[in-house]
Amino acid sequence: MDRRQFLSATPSLGLIPASRAGQPFIGPSNPNAKAAISHSFATVAACLADTMLYYSEGIGRVQIRAGEIVEAQGFRYQVAASVASDQHITTAGGVKLYVVPGDAGFNVLAFGAAGDYSNLTGVGTDDTRPIRAAFKAAMTVGRPVHLPGRQYRITDTLCMPNADYKFSFKVVGDSGNSTRIWFDNAVPKKNMFYSDLNISYVNFEDIELLDRTPGTSRAIQFVGTLSGGPAWKHLFKGVRIVGFQEGARFDGGATIFTDAYQSEVMFLHSKFKNCRKSLIYNNIQAVNHQLIGLDIENDDVADASEKWPMIVFERGSFINHLGGSVIGYGPYVSFTYPGVGGAFQVTAQFASRGIRMEARGDGPFIDHHTASDISVSNAFRLRFADMAVRASRSASPILARFGGRVYARFDNVHSNVPMDVQAYMTTDLGRHSENGKIELNGCRRLNYKRVSDQAAYGSAAVRASDRRAIPAEISMEEEGPAGTVVDGYYQLTADRKTIYSGNWQVAELKTLTWAPSDVSGFGGGSNPATMQVFLPQYARPCKFRLLCDGVNAAAAIVLDLYFVVAGKDVLVASLAPRDGGHFEANIRDPSKTLVIWIADGLDWDGKIKVIKSGSSDSFVGLIMIDYM
Repeated sequence: MDRRQFLSATPSLGLIPASRAGQPFIGPSNPNAKAAISHSFATVAACLADTMLYYSEGIGRVQIRAGEIVEAQGFRYQVAASVASDQHITTAGGVKLYVVPGDAGFNVLAFGAAGDYSNLTGVGTDDTRPIRAAFKAAMTVGRPVHLPGRQYRITDTLCMPNADYKFSFKVVGDSGNSTRIWFDNAVPKKNMFYSDLNISYVNFEDIELLDRTPGTSRAIQFVGTLSGGPAWKHLFKGVRIVGFQEGARFDGGATIFTDAYQSEVMFLHSKFKNCRKSLIYNNIQAVNHQLIGLDIENDDVADASEKWPMIVFERGSFINHLGGSVIGYGPYVSFTYPGVGGAFQVTAQFASRGIRMEARGDGPFIDHHTASDISVSNAFRLRFADMAVRASRSASPILARFGGRVYARFDNVHSNVPMDVQAYMTTDLGRHSENGKIELNGCRRLNYKRVSDQAAYGSAAVRASDRRAIPAEISMEEEGPAGTVVDGYYQLTADRKTIYSGNWQVAELKTLTWAPSDVSGFGGGSNPATMQVFLPQYARPCKFRLLCDGVNAAAAIVLDLYFVVAGKDVLVASLAPRDGGHFEANIRDPSKTLVIWIADGLDWDGKIKVIKSGSSDSFVGLIMIDYM
């Protein structure tokens, strides 16, 4: 709505066109607009304090009529009718005025805001009332609220109530650093901004919001319920939210059955800093949120001990985070399955791509909270792709932990130090713990690790026979050599393995292969000769195979395969090739404990030995161990 439309608005808005009062019409097409000004003041404060202008004549009074134009500090006002109740400001003499929006919309200074707060002295005018009036005016006619580059102090919630909402509007500052609004509040989790039901298309741009008492207030709360209607398509562009107990919260109804749409919300090139919780999702209908170039940075010393979570899911949503940095001691993503069904729908998902993480503590930095009840909720899906992790701890910090009913996929996630991805082993719980999957694809320096003997996720500490873990598919990549020697055993740096549950499933067969030199082969001049290697941890070996060169035909070579369990060599397969070709033997354990210590993946760390005996001749060919 342009200025002409504003001044010719319907009487229900309380606006009387200046032409009706015998004044020239104020609008962009009238270059002589100043001729319409009936009274001028040097400052807005002088206008508000005026006691000379009155609707009626009298001694010492100057009569003013509805529709006349008043100017103060370069801002223009139209005089409202004396019986109006929707005026924007009122002078000390009782004259009611409507602020005429400029090209940039409603300037809060025109409503009497001072913008004189100093964060160094803690002194400044309370600008709550004028900024609140500007919000109401903007919502009524659909024009922006403009906060020039100053520091403002407010002491109470700025509401965006449904009763005032007639048009979408935006709140615009001059830049993310020069326009600052400080919330001077001592009530825990009191809202700085509150968006009522059925409020949509609200934009905040180039503004910094700060909690004057760090860790006390909530910056913004949006609510959407079926009874009130959806609240969607909000935009935060160049917004910084600093020091709050909660940054932005998206709530639904009292239960998931009364949640309403809060979709298509976007944070663009914005930042949360030192918030105890940055983004909180408590609405299953908060879907298709786009966090583009969003940074979350916690560098307050208290974060080291309190580990502030950044993005928190109290109910499942569908959120995408593309680009940006996350820095701190606490979890980048934290979610908890409550003890009621449906809080995480089958479509609930968090997808992250191109994020740079500074993981400053021990983790976990992606946290399926151990208080979750995995026997009730549906699964949550998480995708992390093209992520660079710079950890400050050298002793295997925890990147992620999961406890069942989770589908988590990591693609091309690289860390500067080894980091664990933990899968908690639980009692059967109706096999809910096996509902899900963890995938590590083309990742670097991430270690899949099972955690047992801890009560978590609704499960008591497990017995060996009750162990259940989330299935996993591991495909790791490393730069440099293909492997290293650890305690005399060769260990591949590029891990390939599958972690299976106790149910029926499709198995993918992998083969650990060693190709000795085609010339010297393996064990030439020695009888016996030993080769030691690590099979990937949690692997389930099934066959021992040889592909022999014909040069071995005359040699009486025997190749034995041993697993090293608790320091003891256990013979599991033996082959005695007598000519060239392919030979294989099933892996068997005479003590019949093979299934137990292979399946649980805890008692055996994957150490194996291949011992050549029977001849000093070398074995030329391929040595292979098939495993799942």
